[in-house]
Amino acid sequence: MGDDALPAAAAGTAMLSKRLTGWALMAVCVIIQPAGVATTPFVYAAEHWVEIKSPRFSVITDAGEKRGHEVATRFEQMRAVFSNLFLKGRTDTPAPLTIFGFRNTKDLGAHSPQWKGKAVELSGYFQQGRDRNFIVLDLSAQQRWRVVFHEYAHLLINSNLQQMPSWFDEGIAEFLSTLSIEGDTVQIGLAPEGQEQFLSVNQLMPVEELFAVQRDSSIYNDGGDHRSLFYAQSWLMVHYLMDKKLLGKMDDYVADRNRGASVSEACLQTWGMTARSLDRELKDYLAGAHVASSRFKVTIDATKPVYASRALDRVDVDAELADLHMHMPDRREQARAEFEAVLARKPDQPVAHRGLGYLYLDDDDVERAARSFQRAAAADSDDPYVHYYAGVLRLRASSHTSEEIARGRRELEQAVALNPGMADAHATLGQLCAMAGDYEMGASALRRALLLKPREERYVLGLANILMLQKQWDAAESLLRPPALILSFRLGSRPRSTRGYSSPQPGKGVLSHQLPSPS
Repeated sequence: MGDDALPAAAAGTAMLSKRLTGWALMAVCVIIQPAGVATTPFVYAAEHWVEIKSPRFSVITDAGEKRGHEVATRFEQMRAVFSNLFLKGRTDTPAPLTIFGFRNTKDLGAHSPQWKGKAVELSGYFQQGRDRNFIVLDLSAQQRWRVVFHEYAHLLINSNLQQMPSWFDEGIAEFLSTLSIEGDTVQIGLAPEGQEQFLSVNQLMPVEELFAVQRDSSIYNDGGDHRSLFYAQSWLMVHYLMDKKLLGKMDDYVADRNRGASVSEACLQTWGMTARSLDRELKDYLAGAHVASSRFKVTIDATKPVYASRALDRVDVDAELADLHMHMPDRREQARAEFEAVLARKPDQPVAHRGLGYLYLDDDDVERAARSFQRAAAADSDDPYVHYYAGVLRLRASSHTSEEIARGRRELEQAVALNPGMADAHATLGQLCAMAGDYEMGASALRRALLLKPREERYVLGLANILMLQKQWDAAESLLRPPALILSFRLGSRPRSTRGYSSPQPGKGVLSHQLPSPS
């Protein structure tokens, strides 16, 4: 199906523990599950499930209400730290986040990603999709928080900051992955276990090489010590820049690189030292005691959020788990069977009808998809996903009559009214508006989608296309050029003069205050 319509399977590929550095990956192994585990729905037997809803998260767990509150609180705190550091006290996520907390490894194993047909043993993982995101946790594992905090940091980075170098993204994610919370004080910058030792026994990469790594570079995607060193040194670089109050000039560095400066030239213009000088600085910083003793404290609101909790029937839990599986490329057909099994037990279960409708639409079976969405809407008219998928259905219709487009717009307008943070719903609404010739509304919807998800190239191209249809050639060309200013930090330093480049999008990548001195 079209990439611009529904969440693609590729977008849902689980970002597993491979993002950890190599020393930590040694603890992750593949286990052999019985042959039926991968395909038989719901092989475990948990008796009591609850859903905990905090202001921004939904936690579904079989570990009890108290543990569910703990999980929701930890994620609210993680979000608050990121927001206070980078975004003037606010964050956006382009798709809702559901967190599954399993009470033990066995329960999680029935729902973990697969490698060569076998379940992978891990303590937690992040499953991304365009319409919604999931984090899955083994609440009995000691390393559960670091894995998912790293991935949740990536979700926040991708949702709120414009495009940055790979080392910055990975360094920030590692930097935040070890946060420690006590009351209203959060410590960040703690070295991941074994990180300093790993760096001390391996020769550091030259800064020119580290800064040149891109997301399609072999070092970023291949396994082994080179990738492990990339992750570890990215953390060290962010720690150094944060400690020296130099991270606030990252916008200048990126702007210089976008203007064609080499890595070394950009380093010299930004931080007053060449790449080779920065090599020496980084080695001295690692060798000193400061990296081990530096702690950065951030104050957050210690008031516990108001939670809503409810017991879940097992059939409703099974529908939610099937929805998770539907977003996993290696479990999609399993999800189909699970949705059907749920509906055999509870014919009006809305999540199951919605999920089957999505799968039918993915099969280009528009008629069956429409019937499933109608039944889902009848069971739960306030479900924004149902209205979103129904709007996508109109986009996928064989004929785009004015009536079909109008119906699709109404569905998508209802979806974003129920959940204003659904970036893809805004983008799809923009497409339908443009198809109807309503370019102003189309551009407005796509701009909103870009505010929610500034790194999504599909949205940039869609908005540029509308601007060209309006003959706004200069605006379209400007949009398609690499941004000269990516974000504006105020971490103890001020960026250079703007020198003619444009400001970042409002609320995107602007730090709210000076970072406290390390203690």
